[in-house]
Amino acid sequence: MEEPLSTAETTGNTRALIAQGPSWVALGLALIAVGVVAYMLIVDRAEKLNLEGVQTRLVGQIQQLETKIADQAKISATRAEELSAITQTLAQNLSRTARERAVLDAANLLDLANQRLQFAYDTTGALQALHLADERLRNAADPSFNVIRRIIAEDIVRLRAVPVIDTAGLQTKLQGLAAQVDHLPLRGQRSPTVTSTSSPHAALHTWQDWVAAIWTELRQLVVIRYHEKPIGPLLAPDQTVYLLQNLRIKLEEARLAVLLHDQTAYQHALLSAAQWLREYFDQAAPAVAGALTGVAELQKFNVQPPLPDISGSLRQVQRRAQELGLAISNAS
Repeated sequence: MEEPLSTAETTGNTRALIAQGPSWVALGLALIAVGVVAYMLIVDRAEKLNLEGVQTRLVGQIQQLETKIADQAKISATRAEELSAITQTLAQNLSRTARERAVLDAANLLDLANQRLQFAYDTTGALQALHLADERLRNAADPSFNVIRRIIAEDIVRLRAVPVIDTAGLQTKLQGLAAQVDHLPLRGQRSPTVTSTSSPHAALHTWQDWVAAIWTELRQLVVIRYHEKPIGPLLAPDQTVYLLQNLRIKLEEARLAVLLHDQTAYQHALLSAAQWLREYFDQAAPAVAGALTGVAELQKFNVQPPLPDISGSLRQVQRRAQELGLAISNAS
């Protein structure tokens, strides 16, 4: 068993350690300082690394934004070019002068006037189109249109000289004649009209009265007519049906000729109708006489009058349009 140290020895050791204490403290402080510096360096390095990462990310985002901005700028430039082209087109359309618009409108109206006259014999519609074309050129207030307007005025004068065809009136008269066909008496089928001056029950006192009465009856039953041409045989019932049907067809052909403005077909149909009325119907009957008079009046009409040439104004306005660089179709 070891003996405890004495008080003197202990005190000596303590003093010896105290004497050596400053060197150990300095070493500890140095180590602490080194640790602090190292920690600060590590923290600073970490912060630098974090900053570099953030900076890298920011640079990447900035580059992406720049790329998007560049793409958007290209799209905007493309749209700006498209808008500029549209604007130029609109500007060209809006900058088209009243003179050019008037030329185009007048060309269309004059083309319409020629078509109405040539294909429909519509002198009224053609005149309206000519007046509208002249009005359109007048509103443009361009002295260069005076030549065209003068030609239009000449065309109007020539067109007014064309006889107006009463198409509706002619068709109405032909329809009326066709409706009377079934009521026209045929030759040799007229019902006799008996006129008696005395009552059948009148008293006959003498034989002279009897002879006079019989003679009166015979005169009423027998009618003598004189004809320059020999009388043909009467028509059979089936032939009568065909005759009436063919007469109606001829009148309908005349109506169609009026619509088509075919004078040859019109006259031929009416000539055949008049000939059949004279040959097969009783001309002494008022209805037949009236039908013959109506056909004769219709034959006086010309459903195909000569038409003037009104294409001069159209050709003139087309030349003017070509001078202005306007594209229009040549209708004539």
